[in-house]
Amino acid sequence: MIKSSISKLLTLSLILSLVCTFSLSAQQANSLLWEIKGKTSVQPSYLYGTFHIKDKRVFQFNDSLMNKLESCEAYAGEVSIELDSMQQLMRAILLPEGKSLKDFYSDKEYKIIKTYFEKLEKEGKSIAPFAALEKMKPFALLGIISSEYGNSEMESAMDEYLWNLAKSKGKEMKGVESISEQLNAFEKLPPQIVVEAIEEHEKSGKQIEKMIEYYSDENIEKLHDLIQKDKTAALYAEELLDKRNEVMAERIAKMTDTQPTFITIGAGHLAGKTGVLQLLKKKGYKVRPIMNSGKTNITDDKYAHWIKVSPENEPYSILMPGKPELIEQKINSELGSITIKGHQYKSAGTAQNLIYMMVYTKYPSTLIHSDMTDQHDTFFQNAISGILQKVSDSELLSQEAYLYKTYPGRKIKVAINNGQAIISARVVLIENRVYMMQAISTKEFAGNEMQEYFFDSFQASGLGVASKPETVNLAYNDNKPEDWVSVQIDDELSINMPIVPTEEVRNVEEEGLGNIEIKTMMVTLDSGSLFGVLNMTYPKGTFADSTQHQSTLHSTLYEMFNSFGSRPESEAGITYEGHNGFQGTSVLENNVQMTMRNFILGDRMCLLFALIKDKNKSESDIDHFMNSLNLNKVK
Repeated sequence: MIKSSISKLLTLSLILSLVCTFSLSAQQANSLLWEIKGKTSVQPSYLYGTFHIKDKRVFQFNDSLMNKLESCEAYAGEVSIELDSMQQLMRAILLPEGKSLKDFYSDKEYKIIKTYFEKLEKEGKSIAPFAALEKMKPFALLGIISSEYGNSEMESAMDEYLWNLAKSKGKEMKGVESISEQLNAFEKLPPQIVVEAIEEHEKSGKQIEKMIEYYSDENIEKLHDLIQKDKTAALYAEELLDKRNEVMAERIAKMTDTQPTFITIGAGHLAGKTGVLQLLKKKGYKVRPIMNSGKTNITDDKYAHWIKVSPENEPYSILMPGKPELIEQKINSELGSITIKGHQYKSAGTAQNLIYMMVYTKYPSTLIHSDMTDQHDTFFQNAISGILQKVSDSELLSQEAYLYKTYPGRKIKVAINNGQAIISARVVLIENRVYMMQAISTKEFAGNEMQEYFFDSFQASGLGVASKPETVNLAYNDNKPEDWVSVQIDDELSINMPIVPTEEVRNVEEEGLGNIEIKTMMVTLDSGSLFGVLNMTYPKGTFADSTQHQSTLHSTLYEMFNSFGSRPESEAGITYEGHNGFQGTSVLENNVQMTMRNFILGDRMCLLFALIKDKNKSESDIDHFMNSLNLNKVK
């Protein structure tokens, strides 16, 4: 086993943020930002050396960096850190089925590794339980050990921060290397490096602190001196640096010839006789340092790159870390077809929050409305149940009532993936619109500052879009047209119709309810107009809970509209001769007006429907029909 300082190897495991061999013939300028110009380049490209940690001390950028990034059409990171690339990475670092860390180490070495990572797990600093980590390839553990160095004030490491910033500005996104290429280099590291990393953790930490200091000063000469003293890093320089630098320089050259591109790679790849800068010079490219006249401390406003998401014609806005993708889905519910819209942003790399999501749904205001205070608890409980049903292996951790302005809401936390990830959510009911915000993180980052910033950035504007409608009071009217006839529906109900209807009675066995008698009465006129009655008698006690009547009536009405391929364009709660009901209207193809009205009468539900083709007669004929339902004998 090689016994020497491995602090640089740990840094190598973080995509070689700093490990490099500085040996250019001339003294290297103190800059991390470089301009690149080819023989055919019209506009310059830029190359920036990064440090793959979350310590805010390295987030003090060259004062020209943002302007240079803005001037480029494309952005290229060392690798693509989009979610699909990270998923590819996670698959690639897993050992084959039946293999574990025990196969690579002696009992003593395995115990050292197990003790260290179980301690991290107990302190809440590990990304996963040791039982999961021991299924990973040894080199993958170096990244977890390295994350212990420095501070972790920022949500993401510098590479991820700059990637998200460029993405939010609409740049074309690329990777200089592929995930597989980078992994091929790291897989050549011997397994014993993990044990050495643990044993020399304290010493390595001190060395990383020095590197942070020199990096923050852009003092690459001192970085060079520090790294040259490390013999262990030099053992793997050919595989981890030199060979990759040749590939990087070739691809960077092609990128800059194609379009002005802002490129970020680990600072360790920049300098030295086999570094990317020197290789570009040999290819005939002009490279010059962009000297630093001042620092821009990005931590003064770490949300500067967040963008405002404000859908057209929707009364809300929210901030997200980058440009999100659009979500739109139609689902069939008991209320009929409902459209869910919103936006989702998937974070790159190892950001504290993996996904940010904002979705909203508009419901019929007669069924769900923030004014219906007696329905709030039931509504929010159903919303929580919906989250739990959609995600397998989920567990509700907490829920808390809160107000957004004067509107009711709930703060929710749900554990998923065996408790390793947490969904933090806010659900708000504003009039007849439901807004749900979600941030998904690993367990150790639940409730972090970025989540709170995301939730608090939500703003609802243009309120008053849908006021809770007043209940319409209607009365029985037997003043039927001369040629209409009175029709008996059952022993207690009668109604007026244009002619004697056709009738059908059938019995349906409904699971959980029992036998339901359904009587259908229908009139179809030569004009194409249609009048109908659907009288359904349920088992005794079915409608005993009067608090559910409005919901039941509404869902039934929507099912009927759906059967005609429509949904209500206007709707209202009604009272008719002391009985509560529901009414909806819509216009179908060929300007056919459809109106439906239903009531719960004891153990019966009576539904009336009319489709009128003659626009001049539609309103009067519908009124004649609907308002002639005689309830005088109903007990």
